[in-house]
Amino acid sequence: LVATAKHCDPMTTMGGINLILFGDYIQYSPVFDKPLYYNFSTTMDNNTTTNRKLATENEIQQKSARALVLQINCVVILEQQMRTKDLAYRALLDRVRTGEGIHEDWLLLRTRVIGIGLHISLNDPPWNKVCYICNVSLDTNYFIKKLYKLISK
Repeated sequence: LVATAKHCDPMTTMGGINLILFGDYIQYSPVFDKPLYYNFSTTMDNNTTTNRKLATENEIQQKSARALVLQINCVVILEQQMRTKDLAYRALLDRVRTGEGIHEDWLLLRTRVIGIGLHISLNDPPWNKVCYICNVSLDTNYFIKKLYKLISK
């Protein structure tokens, strides 16, 4: 990508290369930030006009990123889940990603939890050699509270 872009006009967005971006924009919100579809210009322009302050580096980066997103000229929305063969799990994912999880979803996910008191331990192979990635953010508290409500039903 870099080698190809080096031969293009540096003022051309993304070096004039076509990009394919993938993602589930409903699934996770940015941590401590706003999504790129948020109109940063209005907020930034109002703040700088009223308070006569210069835009912060973060605000400038947000505005630049938004300008790049607005240059996307073709969007293909894939609506059918193709990778999940388990129908119950697929239905769970569809509900959870829109915040409409039910108690049965929690019960199904609970069967996959590994930890103290369960028949599977992270100290035993193959789990003791696995890399774990966890999302930690302020949103976690929201989901924990929501989970407790589901459990207490």
